Amino acid sequence: MRHMMLRAVVALGALIPSIAMAQDACKPATDASKLPAVSALLDSAILIANLPAPDVAGAKELFVRVTTGSAPRAVVLDTTTAKTETGRILVEKVLASLKPGSRTLLPAFRLRVLLGEAPALAVLPACLAAGNGVSHA
Repeated sequence: MRHMMLRAVVALGALIPSIAMAQDACKPATDASKLPAVSALLDSAILIANLPAPDVAGAKELFVRVTTGSAPRAVVLDTTTAKTETGRILVEKVLASLKPGSRTLLPAFRLRVLLGEAPALAVLPACLAAGNGVSHA
C-alpha cells in the first residue's frame, strides 16, 4: 500500500511541470480587453444572421472553443448542447464564418454566443489565468 502511495506522489510530481508549462500560454484575465474584435476573426454579420434558434430547454448563452490552425476546429463547451442539432449547427456556422486571416491574429479563442431575439457575440481568451484558479477552454 505504501509503495502505491509513493508511486502516486512521484507520478503527480512528474505531472506538475507539464501542467505549469501548459498554463504558460494562458493570458491573465486583465488581457481580455486586448483581444481582436469579433469582426476581425469572423464574418460576424453572417454568423449572427445564421445562428440557430435556441432549444426550448437549452442554454441561451453558449461558449465555443475555436482553434484557427491549418485545420480550424470549433467545439461547443456545453456537452449537452454539443450533442444537439443546435450545437452541430453552431459549430458549422462558426467554422464557415472564420476569416482567412484569423489564424495570424489569434491561434485559439473562446466565442461567447447569445442565442435568441437579441443574438450577440464576444471573443474571450482561450484560457484565463485567474488569481484563485485557472479555467481552460
